[in-house]
Amino acid sequence: MDCARYFAIAGLIAVGIPLAALAADSGKIVYGTGNCFIIETAKGNTLFERSGGQSPKAGDTIGGVLHDFGYQQLYDAGGKELMVGFVQEFGVKKTDSIEVFKKSCR
Repeated sequence: MDCARYFAIAGLIAVGIPLAALAADSGKIVYGTGNCFIIETAKGNTLFERSGGQSPKAGDTIGGVLHDFGYQQLYDAGGKELMVGFVQEFGVKKTDSIEVFKKSCR
């Protein structure tokens, strides 16, 4: 790793932006009800069930691990932790999202 990159990452950590937020996928909340959200990403839609933290609104941009199953932390556009929960499905086609959402989210 070159020196400039090292100092850039160290500076971001010093101001409180976690590495996970830097290396994460990003997406936009396109639908949400209760604790369940559809997040539109470049690789398809992700279905996310929130178990804690703040509830985002439709149109909010978020980042985090959006293309892997399991418990994940998601961040707002500024890198601050927004919510935690479970990726239920990812890579879902837009036309299938609502139906898969209804089946997989409690």
